[in-house]
Amino acid sequence: MVKFFLSLLFLTAVLWALVKLREIRELSRTEILPSDQSTLLLGLFYILSEACLRYNKEKGHYPPVISGARDGLMEKGYLQGIELASMTRALPLFSIVATERTGFGVCLQNTTASLTREILERARMTGNNLTFMDWKKSRYVTLTPPIRNDFINLTLPLPIRPDKK
Repeated sequence: MVKFFLSLLFLTAVLWALVKLREIRELSRTEILPSDQSTLLLGLFYILSEACLRYNKEKGHYPPVISGARDGLMEKGYLQGIELASMTRALPLFSIVATERTGFGVCLQNTTASLTREILERARMTGNNLTFMDWKKSRYVTLTPPIRNDFINLTLPLPIRPDKK
């Protein structure tokens, strides 16, 4: 009977330790990459810009739209199999902006100043050296702190001549 209780006590301790280890692992993951709105939107900027670069590499030009046209990123399958793209319905909020002088970019229109600051801070925290711009009147405007504009067309410019690897 004593062996049974010792075995039960040992099994309980092992299960408790496994639960605690899982909590620690999940806690450390959320500290590194919090699942908030700014992180999600930054992830979508990354996904869309990477898909645009692949599209350019294969087609020789950037896509005209993200979705809604026969030659859009979504319709051509460049966003298929990407978990984040399938998990959210935020993709229609993004658009492709383009002019001959300034090139192309992935744009999230009418972004509030507070959300813009959060996205820029999250991008800085990830260590990527990306330069987000404000798309105004068919040109890029540099975002300089403090950001006070009510609404910003937050844009991640795409390279004018991406590497053809």
